[in-house]
Amino acid sequence: MIKWLLFLRVEAMELEIENAVAWSEAIFGRCDLGDKRLTGRLVKIGSQLSKSQGVSLSKSCEGKSALIEGSYRFIRNERISAKQIAEGGYTATALLARTIPVLLAIEDSTSLAYKHEVSKELGYTSNNANTKTQGYIVHSTMLMDAQNEKTIGLIAQERWCRDKASYGKHNLRNKTQYKDKESYKWEKNTHFMENCLGKKIKDVISVCDREADVYKYIQYKLEHKQRFIVRGKHNRKLANTSLKLLEDLSDLKPIGSYVIEIAQKISGKNVL
Repeated sequence: MIKWLLFLRVEAMELEIENAVAWSEAIFGRCDLGDKRLTGRLVKIGSQLSKSQGVSLSKSCEGKSALIEGSYRFIRNERISAKQIAEGGYTATALLARTIPVLLAIEDSTSLAYKHEVSKELGYTSNNANTKTQGYIVHSTMLMDAQNEKTIGLIAQERWCRDKASYGKHNLRNKTQYKDKESYKWEKNTHFMENCLGKKIKDVISVCDREADVYKYIQYKLEHKQRFIVRGKHNRKLANTSLKLLEDLSDLKPIGSYVIEIAQKISGKNVL
């Protein structure tokens, strides 16, 4: 239940919505749930949540008992999976992206912590031994139009619970295969994008933070001629020179700069 509800909430928060019903139909109307009535209910729930962002599912039903009952019957239906709902949303995003010249694939991870009884079945969300909150780790990739800064939608999202048995055992990292590590999430979402976008992947620039400074991930992007921006974390040794990354950068002269406005900052502007 939590997994598919999470997908609905993220999509609803990020897209500019003028007509909630039309938006939900466009995003979730293609979901193949094996029954058109279930797809119709999903569209209805998506519409409810988009009109009442930040509230619980029951509150989004505005006190209508039949709507509440139908919504909870839907999320308790074991025939419905988060994967089915997510794939419908990714398909809608890919269709919207077809005519956009340059796409930014902005990636980041977050954690969803819960306090109610069911959280005891979930994994730890923090590496801090004093803060053993429990919940999901979520890694999302959001497509944006690079020219007009418009959000298009989610194109990939991975959700998982950490294994409690491995909590705090850092010595296991070197023994763990790359595809079994959390750091594989960057490349895994790239594979999601490749499957959804096909040849359109050539117009995508992945934008990642310091956590994505993973050698195998960068190697994959380079080998497949995919564009990316990763904020450097490691002072790596460079090929064809005795210098390391930070030393080489310090010797380079700036070739230009520009000012961007950042709405959340008090100063309002940054020079890059």
